Amino acid sequence: MISCIRERNDFLVTTHIRPDGDSIASVLIIAYILRTFKKRFSLVLDDCIPNKLDFLEGIDEINRYNDDGQSKPVETVLILDSSDLDRIGRVRNLINEDHFILNIDHHPGNTNFGQMNLVDDRLSSTVELVYPLVENAEIAWTPALATCVYTGILSDTGRFLFANTSANTFFVCAEMVRYGADPSSIAELLYNRNSPDTMKAYAKALSSLEFHCNNQVTCIHLTHAFMKTGGIVDTEGFVDTITGIEGVKASFICVECNPGEFRISLRSKGDVDVNKVAGYFNGGGHVRASGCTVTGNLSHVKNRIIEKLEQALSGA
Repeated sequence: MISCIRERNDFLVTTHIRPDGDSIASVLIIAYILRTFKKRFSLVLDDCIPNKLDFLEGIDEINRYNDDGQSKPVETVLILDSSDLDRIGRVRNLINEDHFILNIDHHPGNTNFGQMNLVDDRLSSTVELVYPLVENAEIAWTPALATCVYTGILSDTGRFLFANTSANTFFVCAEMVRYGADPSSIAELLYNRNSPDTMKAYAKALSSLEFHCNNQVTCIHLTHAFMKTGGIVDTEGFVDTITGIEGVKASFICVECNPGEFRISLRSKGDVDVNKVAGYFNGGGHVRASGCTVTGNLSHVKNRIIEKLEQALSGA
């Protein structure tokens, strides 16, 4: 992969819609490599970056779709943390058949859509795949670069709680601490800066808590009417709380981002495969953490998700 990057020029770097700590950190690490190699590149995303990631160095270089970033010439497209081309949203409009695509990802079911694919679903995160590229490129580690790697892993393992956490995950994190990443500071910046608007939304979502399937499934929701007046709200992590209820095997949150359009985040415990559930609605992710977008009224959307989760619980 590094030799391919060395040989090519004029990169467009992107990641999936609704970016998270892993996807943003991966973009910034690749940007660091490209900058070191003196390559021309643009970083373009469909969605805005969560405010809690503002401490990562280089974050200001990332453009939103329709900014001037996509007007630059492109030879190579490097797509990170996306299982298929649809996951990058409107940025796909910038890609044509003449572009050489590099695909780096750790999601199960990746479609290997690139001319070159670096995919391993055994790893905790995409940064765990990108990390060796820095080593292979013989680039000197800096505290800022190490912070990106540590942040990506901490985010995508749910603070090391998810089953994708491995011995190698801890090895990489230990290396990053040695290179200057500060675990306490990173955790504080990621998880202890919730805005008042976010906490009000959290309270509102919890007030909608429902139990289904003999209390094995829980769900919460936030309506568009609330979201459009709720200020700056980060709903990531809301669903994790209701997954932790005793006896619950799967849970989800419905966030109505536009009227009749719901962003669904699913979580599970044990062997319930929510990636399969999300896939039914053209979404995806991991076995125990996944997402999708579903249209319809709230009751209809919840019932459709519950129906698929009930099938997953029965092993269907």
